[in-house]
Amino acid sequence: MEMASLVAGTRTPAGRLAVDLALGLLAGIAGYAINRMPLSLGAGVEFYIGSFLAFMLLPRSVPAATLGGMIAAGHLLLVWSNPYAWVLTALEIPAVAALGRWRGIDPVSADAIYWAVVGTPCGYVAYHLLSDFRTVPAALAILQQALGGFFSVSLACVAGLILQAGPRGATDGAPIPLRATVIAVVSVAAISTGILILAIDARLYWRTLVEDRAEEITRIRDLALAELTRLREEAGLLVVALAAAAPDAAPKAELAQEAGRLLAGIDARDAGGTLAWRWRPDDGPATIEPRATLAIPVERGGRSLTATAALRTGAIDERLQRLSAKGTSVVLRDADGQAYADPTGLARRLPQLDWHCLHLRPDGSPGPDTPDLRPMVAPILVWAAPLFCAEAAVPAFPGLRLMSAMAVADVTRRHHRALLDTMLLVAAICGLGVASAALLARAVARRIENIREALAAGPGFRFVPRPGGASAIAEIRLLEQDIGRLSEALDREAAEASLMRRRLETIAEHTPIIVYILDLADGGATPSFVTHSVERILGYPRVEALTWEWWARNLHPEDAPSIRAELRQVAETGGFSAEFRLRGKDGAYRWLYDEIRVIDDPDGR
Repeated sequence: MEMASLVAGTRTPAGRLAVDLALGLLAGIAGYAINRMPLSLGAGVEFYIGSFLAFMLLPRSVPAATLGGMIAAGHLLLVWSNPYAWVLTALEIPAVAALGRWRGIDPVSADAIYWAVVGTPCGYVAYHLLSDFRTVPAALAILQQALGGFFSVSLACVAGLILQAGPRGATDGAPIPLRATVIAVVSVAAISTGILILAIDARLYWRTLVEDRAEEITRIRDLALAELTRLREEAGLLVVALAAAAPDAAPKAELAQEAGRLLAGIDARDAGGTLAWRWRPDDGPATIEPRATLAIPVERGGRSLTATAALRTGAIDERLQRLSAKGTSVVLRDADGQAYADPTGLARRLPQLDWHCLHLRPDGSPGPDTPDLRPMVAPILVWAAPLFCAEAAVPAFPGLRLMSAMAVADVTRRHHRALLDTMLLVAAICGLGVASAALLARAVARRIENIREALAAGPGFRFVPRPGGASAIAEIRLLEQDIGRLSEALDREAAEASLMRRRLETIAEHTPIIVYILDLADGGATPSFVTHSVERILGYPRVEALTWEWWARNLHPEDAPSIRAELRQVAETGGFSAEFRLRGKDGAYRWLYDEIRVIDDPDGR
């Protein structure tokens, strides 16, 4: 409310625009912060809802709302690494504003039209091209974005309704029509239900399809670590054997041949660091790489030396190749993440290997119940080879790390399809809600108008016309006001009727008149009311006189036929007047003059 007062106090259009843009900037920054903490289910499904703050500014200022939406959507440039997602979201608010001004469509319906006609088709084509023509990932990506945007505008409308339901809400803020109210409530409920279903599905899917794979790659990683330990031990024995040869004698051919298959070279230095002995195979390099090396103390020519031996990459590849089978790869990497041994060429095929990996916990467990599978959706457009990875330091070669990786493209494909089916269901529910909301809103509005027209026909009630473009909250409050005014009018009518009845009864009590009412329904004539004066004039209690048998029993036998004939025709004749005798309680007959007039009740009877 304070912000609204501040804006209202701005006197010049330029000043008002500056304040609106400042509000849009603040809404964009806050929305960006919310989007950095997305409504994430794990499993790669994230709904970014920070744009709802910008949507709340839309009725006040389209430029401010557009600025806020563009800033709030900035996370898409960072997370999705492509401009298409950002462009589609940045165009959402101005498109909604244009539809509202051009056709008078409410924001929720306009947003649904935007994503159905423009956003989803264009986004699907763009994502389809970027994902190498993979249909399911492209559909999953654009559906997530469309549902997130639609959820934002629906949430903004619900928030606006909550504000308008406050004490001053009937006059403050832009009106939210009944149609938009119904669509927003249905959409928030549908998407929230879909989020719950997706969250449950992600947990069940992770437990049933991932745990066995996590156990397998952990087992392969441990086997590879044990194999590297054996390889180091073999290399150490060869180094000691080579160093033990006489200083002037070459190693035996068999020993040199075996060492050449395993070692790239040996440099032996004394305590001062001076090179005392070097061995290279025939094809060995002049220098050895300081990565897969081992340093062991040796004796040569009576001198104590430290031999640093480097293993051949091919020898390590050969050992690791035995463990790489059935979609599983083992890669030996240095501290910088560069591959040192890569028998299957996995690191060469996927330069950003960690980007494609879903790493397990150090203890080998498959990770949290809700896995962080963000690569399955956000960067899926460039993510062609999803892997489950288990990594650990190599005790045999300090500074190196071993990674075992298993391709899980089949898992992600099945997961994508399951997620896509659920998201399509949510989208279908939202679409059905949008389509049915118009009919429901129209029916509710018609009934509200019927109630107001019926209230307007009430006695003493003055009808207040319904303003055009009123919000749902305003319509309900107008109806409450109408009912309140009618209630007051009816109370006045009831008080006046009660006063008139007391006056009539007073008059009847003090005059020789009996006033009574006959019900002519169903062809009969049944007394339904009689004044207390019947007891004073005839002596009978009022209760006895309220039956047709009492009248028939006390009517004089000579007068009864004509009176009964008149009563049978009174509905057609409209009334009659006659004189007849009626017996009192003391047994004496009294002459009475009776006049009857027929009137209709509100139902026409």
